[in-house]
Amino acid sequence: MAKVAPTIIIGLGSSGYHIIQETQKFYFENFKKNKPEHVEYLYIETFDGEKSFVPDSDKDIRKVFSSLADIELMVQELKKYSGNLSWLPPEEQIVDAGAGAGGIRPCGRLALWGHNKEGDNFKNIAKAIKYAHERVNSFTQKDEVATQPVVHIVGTLVGGTASGMFIDIGYLVRHLIRNVRFVFGLFLLPPIPSSMRGNESMYANAYGALKELDIYNDINFKYEEKLPDGAEIETSKPPFDYSQFISQDYQDGSPALQNLSGLVKMAGLYIFLNIAGMYEKRSARWVDAKGNGIIKNYGTFGLSAIQYPKDHIEEYVSCEMSKKLLEKWLDTENAMGKPINSGVIDPMIENEWDSIIHNAFEKLDHVGGEDLIKSIEIESIKINRNDIQEDPYDYLKSLFSSNQSDKLYAKVKGNLNEAVNTIVDSIYDLNVNMLNKSENIIYTRKTLESLVKAMKGNIVYWKKFNMSSDTQSWEKFLRNQCSWMLNNRNKAVFEQNDTLKDRMLSTFNFMKMHLLGKTIFELTTFIEKKDTPFASNKSGKTLPKINDYVRIYNLVSQVHGKSDSEYYSIEKRMGEIKEEIEDTTIPILRVFSTGSFEKDTENAKTLFVRNKNVYTYSKKDISNEDLWDILNTKDNFNISLFNLLLYKYKEKVNVSGVVGDYEVAEYVRQNINKGIDMARISSNAFVSTQDLVFQESHYLPKLSIASDNASLTEILEKFKSSSFSEFENKGDNKLELNNLKNILVFYQEKAIPFIPLKHLSYIDQMKEVYEKTPTLQKDQGFTDKTWNNYRNAYVPVKKQDKKEDNQQ
Repeated sequence: MAKVAPTIIIGLGSSGYHIIQETQKFYFENFKKNKPEHVEYLYIETFDGEKSFVPDSDKDIRKVFSSLADIELMVQELKKYSGNLSWLPPEEQIVDAGAGAGGIRPCGRLALWGHNKEGDNFKNIAKAIKYAHERVNSFTQKDEVATQPVVHIVGTLVGGTASGMFIDIGYLVRHLIRNVRFVFGLFLLPPIPSSMRGNESMYANAYGALKELDIYNDINFKYEEKLPDGAEIETSKPPFDYSQFISQDYQDGSPALQNLSGLVKMAGLYIFLNIAGMYEKRSARWVDAKGNGIIKNYGTFGLSAIQYPKDHIEEYVSCEMSKKLLEKWLDTENAMGKPINSGVIDPMIENEWDSIIHNAFEKLDHVGGEDLIKSIEIESIKINRNDIQEDPYDYLKSLFSSNQSDKLYAKVKGNLNEAVNTIVDSIYDLNVNMLNKSENIIYTRKTLESLVKAMKGNIVYWKKFNMSSDTQSWEKFLRNQCSWMLNNRNKAVFEQNDTLKDRMLSTFNFMKMHLLGKTIFELTTFIEKKDTPFASNKSGKTLPKINDYVRIYNLVSQVHGKSDSEYYSIEKRMGEIKEEIEDTTIPILRVFSTGSFEKDTENAKTLFVRNKNVYTYSKKDISNEDLWDILNTKDNFNISLFNLLLYKYKEKVNVSGVVGDYEVAEYVRQNINKGIDMARISSNAFVSTQDLVFQESHYLPKLSIASDNASLTEILEKFKSSSFSEFENKGDNKLELNNLKNILVFYQEKAIPFIPLKHLSYIDQMKEVYEKTPTLQKDQGFTDKTWNNYRNAYVPVKKQDKKEDNQQ
């Protein structure tokens, strides 16, 4: 077994989740799977609305929802086992936290400890951590310290979730994974404020979190907690062996990363590099640096790369194909290569309805084991032979009368559900078939409208025969019908049996019309007007509705991007991809085989469309399900369809090979100055500092990373020849990752004497909004006490204070 450290990545809150997503995307792009076997992803979220938009699937990211429903109950339950709740504000101050932790740090901490009607948060989180450890524990080898577990905890300190629970999570990991070697923290800080107004809580939360972490990192402070399961933690260790902080700013004041998403991407790249092999390279040096005082509690890093964005190109092509398919479904003019024409649809659907009602009538011909058509034939013979005890007219009338409980009327009426089920099932199947055949929402809606027209036409036609659902009307109609059945039966030509039988069968069909007419009209109202579902008792299939197609059209338009919505759309995603490619503030230089992103994507799209083995321009590209099942999803429609489209198309684009690999090292060899410019950026840490010069040391990892050592050697020698020696051509400074395709990375670790509370360039502004209630919040009714309560989540205890308490 290879000597790798079993690793668990724990994301806290939405930002922690997105960092894991970026980690997974980098790993998938290079290794064609979401993670290595020795790694587990999990994240803890207090906002249940956070959804996945990763086209490579989130099946390997285990979510633990930490509910904050019914905070008052959670506090009461917490008091039962915890004697120290001085960190928790009064219930009335936190019951309206809003979505998730609502930016309130104590709510984030409460989300870890509490439980409510939705579940036991602490138990679920502890169980998830234990499960993750069990999954990777086989990689720990006896007496091999380097194979002991490593945990990375990631998130942002600006909100309520991560900043509220991050310290507890660090200690909980140490408690649950007894042989854990290192617990690392990677936390995002807010950028240099252009204006504090409206953002005060972000900076105050981050300051409060940094302040409390700094206290627990002091050897004079002790962490003491009684866990909900009865276990107690008492330790003077810090929660993390090493905490790294990054922001959208650069240390030297260079233009900041334009978007938070860019910072999240760099955090994801850092975690990806660690699970792909960088951890094993840097861990020995990190231990030596720690032992020699070069690394203490806090650090940061600089990171840059040159990348052929193969993943972006594949995803962009996938978006193009997704849009093309959706446009086929949304086309208002044409379907199946022809104009959508009601004049063509109406007669076709009328024939379909004739077949449906014929089959429904046939269902009424059999009750239990009795064949009613055969029974009518027998009865006609009996009447003609006079093998009956009563008058033929009375006898005939009794057979069809609604007043008889054991004759034809009662039998058919008792069997109406069979006919109704047949009609509902047939309409459902017709709808599914029309949608599968046309793959067009407007066309299928018009077939449904034509069906309603045919059903109503049927009822109008029946009414010409004075058919009514009223039993008195039926009895009146039956009297005339009985006279007609018995008169002039063609006895002279010996056809009386056939004549009477045919007339009785005709009356039998009129009776079916009478009994079914009202139901058929009701079915049209369900299809046309009613919102309540109508399902077949037999199959459970539900009548489709015209309004379903109005709803579906609007939702599919939202997924496409033709109309706005709160959810992602294909158009939005394409915009994000292009925005990221064009964002020069992200320290990743994108290079292309044709010279531009547009040309590379267009070439790939052209090749993909030509490949008929993988591209059908139909729903078969994404699913073998009926299109109705895909489009009639009620829950999370936008998210489900968005993910299905991008995941399936990206899988096909990837398998088709239309986007090949590109030798980034060759690009650097041909453009050495651009390579040097990007390598130089990595010396610029992702924090804006004041009065700080990071100490240089050979203990601190400074790595160039590529797919093969020979390319690195050649590039670094060319750097040296161009008077750039930041990265030495030595074994300790190079990392070969064989499957690291399409990217060349430069990494520099920064540590001593970095202390965030001292060296962040805007720390005084953060401190001010932490200590003083901002004017805007005062105007909203905040008191100094409430503001302070929201910003603090821990009450650290000095060892000396605890000793004095015990003596007293």
